[in-house]
Amino acid sequence: MTARFPLDADLDLALRLADAAREISLARFRGPFQKRLKADGSIVTEVDEAVEDELRERLARERPRDAILGEERGASGDSERRWIIDAIDGTLSFAAGKSRDSLSFDELRVRVLTPDFAYATARFKLTRPPRDSVVASGPFTLVLQRQGDRWRILHDHTSADPR
Repeated sequence: MTARFPLDADLDLALRLADAAREISLARFRGPFQKRLKADGSIVTEVDEAVEDELRERLARERPRDAILGEERGASGDSERRWIIDAIDGTLSFAAGKSRDSLSFDELRVRVLTPDFAYATARFKLTRPPRDSVVASGPFTLVLQRQGDRWRILHDHTSADPR
């Protein structure tokens, strides 16, 4: 990979961050942990904070010049490149030990076409508790365009596998 196409490196890092978040949160799911209310009345757990802290540490090592905005710890850094962290989406359900629908992606491939255009393909799977039954699955394709320091989806084609 060259410096001209940082999308692959960012995607690789994002996937490793997601793996780390999953490892920490699943190890504590339905276990004992501290909970409290934030000033806005929403709940936060020590697991939310542990996940965000770990992701911040990894980003500080791998992308020291990038800024971070985290739900629990706020903003740090002043770069135009900013990582957004919401450690556990659905903290209320997590704290209550309730499973939620899960959307996962497999076989993700990104092909950079030009410095400003990329093509991504993958398979998605939506599962629903309590038995993690598959509700929907299938392939999808995205055409992406760089706009400044961000990538915008120009086209999304998602298909469901036949039932």
